[in-house]
Amino acid sequence: MAAVAPGRVDTVCTDITTPEGRVAALEMSDRIDIRINNAGGPTPGDIRDRGRDKWWLALNANFPKQIESIEATADSMIKRSLQR
Repeated sequence: MAAVAPGRVDTVCTDITTPEGRVAALEMSDRIDIRINNAGGPTPGDIRDRGRDKWWLALNANFPKQIESIEATADSMIKRSLQR
């Protein structure tokens, strides 16, 4: 079994699909070691009734916004992992 280091867990519930939400998530802690993003998915309902526009909205809310958040934290996370 791996050793568990003491520490703390900070959480923030915000809408990362908005610029304000991404800023709130990034400013919640001065040190981010693990990042979990979840912007949900397409609206509930029959998959056959969605159409291209609803799928595009769901993809746009999830993929690019999460990539922006990951890019904003990746350098500091990598730097700390190399210092171990």
